[in-house]
Amino acid sequence: QNTIITDVRLNREAEYIKNRGGVIIEVVRNNTPKVENHITEQGIDKKLIDFSVLNDSLEGLQEQAEDIHFNIVEKISAELPQKRKAINEAVSLLNEIFNGKVNQ
Repeated sequence: QNTIITDVRLNREAEYIKNRGGVIIEVVRNNTPKVENHITEQGIDKKLIDFSVLNDSLEGLQEQAEDIHFNIVEKISAELPQKRKAINEAVSLLNEIFNGKVNQ
């Protein structure tokens, strides 16, 4: 299931998302007054941000969203062979256990 969380303000929220395979995308707007009096307005650590986009026009935002989508798909595609191999090995081991070929 895919989920979009539109407001992440604390590092622990971003870490929770990333630990579950999520991606953090920072949307930046210029000419917006900053409110920094509260901890939730400080932003999250830059090291937790996977992509940053500048929201300066609808067309620019759409182009950046398409680029990010492409990058995420490429990353997932690159990881699939490793994940498939690990899953296949686990299934083989379980089959051996269920068939009594491996001591538990």
